[in-house]
Amino acid sequence: MESRATIHAVATRLTAAAAAIGRVLMSTPVLLLASIAGAGALIASYSLLPTTFDVDAQTESVDLISSSVARPKWAIRNAQMFRQDDGNVGKPFSGVVQPAAGVGISMSRIASGPLRLRFLGQSSAPALSVFEESGRFVGDIYGRTTIRIDQTSSHAEGSSIVFPLFGKLTIGQEVNMAPVIEVGLIRHGVVRLTGHSPFSRFRFEAGTIDLSAGDRFQVVDPLGDGSGLVRADERPGLQCVYRVVGSRGLVSRFGAQGYDVATTLGARVRSDGVIQGLWAVFLFLFAARKLGHSSAKE
Repeated sequence: MESRATIHAVATRLTAAAAAIGRVLMSTPVLLLASIAGAGALIASYSLLPTTFDVDAQTESVDLISSSVARPKWAIRNAQMFRQDDGNVGKPFSGVVQPAAGVGISMSRIASGPLRLRFLGQSSAPALSVFEESGRFVGDIYGRTTIRIDQTSSHAEGSSIVFPLFGKLTIGQEVNMAPVIEVGLIRHGVVRLTGHSPFSRFRFEAGTIDLSAGDRFQVVDPLGDGSGLVRADERPGLQCVYRVVGSRGLVSRFGAQGYDVATTLGARVRSDGVIQGLWAVFLFLFAARKLGHSSAKE
């Protein structure tokens, strides 16, 4: 009997405490706080925030629009240079090249064939600058220019060619119904998405997507230049690793419409601690107010 009386007393006190909390939570400041938390949770959940895309792919084609801010230099040896001004006759070339700002560059290596760097310059503006290996400036080259680096025995022994990349990047070529001899395809790859929190610098994992043969990937409306590197070694194709921040990615696929890639609402709610906190505060205040309101009626 004493235990039942004790339990009854505890329950009465808890009910009285809930009623008191309810009266407090029904006050205007607390209702305003709950409204602010709910509005903040909704805005944070549905806000259009950027996504960081980390790409790691084995591909036969990389397209680059070179950066106007960061312009790396590429060391090249035992190559052939084909210039539009020379009638596209190959000439031996060894040295250092620096792409001009904003010039389009197509890098391709089909299977284990030669590596080709196509500078899509105009006749009225430089496409690239040329330097000696010592660093002495040689001159600028105008118009379309191709540098072909043929395979050597050193590649089979494990050495590699590495070029840093800065600018707007696209990997893989679109496949269409027109007959073509060579198409630079993505062999395989993965894109890791990192979400951005709306009210802090917190970052969270937002999922991954796999790239397969025939895909083409690019980031639409990037927020600045992407950065990374491309590597040619004994393996077929090119290894391309880069990072770029943008609103969404676009995967084009042969025979399909393709699809957009971005941080989803589910990923934000599951992984963003700020959003979770806002929703928790709103739900706590809402539930406690309901409980207090019910207790007050009784």
